Amino acid sequence: MSEELTVQSNQLVPADVIGAADLEVFKDVATSSVFTPYILLQGTSSELVKEGKFPIGHFDMVKDKQHNDLGDNFIALIVAWRPKAMNWTGEDVVTVFDPKDPLFQEIKVLSDTPNVMGYGYGPEYLFWLPDQQQFATYFLANPTGRREATNFHVLLGAVARVRSRLIKGKKYTWHGPQVAAYSGDIALPDFAANAGIIATFKNPPKPEVAEEVSDREQ
Repeated sequence: MSEELTVQSNQLVPADVIGAADLEVFKDVATSSVFTPYILLQGTSSELVKEGKFPIGHFDMVKDKQHNDLGDNFIALIVAWRPKAMNWTGEDVVTVFDPKDPLFQEIKVLSDTPNVMGYGYGPEYLFWLPDQQQFATYFLANPTGRREATNFHVLLGAVARVRSRLIKGKKYTWHGPQVAAYSGDIALPDFAANAGIIATFKNPPKPEVAEEVSDREQ
């Protein structure tokens, strides 16, 4: 039998009027959220890093507008993926998931245009983070991330360790992700209980407009 929520003795409404509530059902509707947390690699261009509020080269899981330091590496089960393009130049952030959409292609062109900022495209992955017991998304929105995308993709459905690595170019130094297979045991999610999160990720709206967004990867 499912566990039930109990009615406190100081309630003024009779228990038979309130009725019993299935605890599992309550947890599902009380904790579900439209917004799955997302992960950023905070580099030199991050305002949080510039202000000394977040370590440089660390992964940041943004959940309910709060920044959570995952360190310079973390373990993730790579659950699913989808194409994504974003325009965060305006007051509202525009997100497009269909590569055949003209807006997706427009963002892609702008993202690839030198000296044009505020646009990104690439594969986005849905991770299960066993240490945090949390689903989160990770968007490979820039050239550095897309160069590592193939390595993420071959690990689809498997467990990986995602690391931050320092990249030294001729003129600049920046951080990028690096992924490799992980052979350790992890606590798997309850896929049936989280079917809604996975289905929403794999079947996103079109196009989507968000009210705000945190710093993107440089």
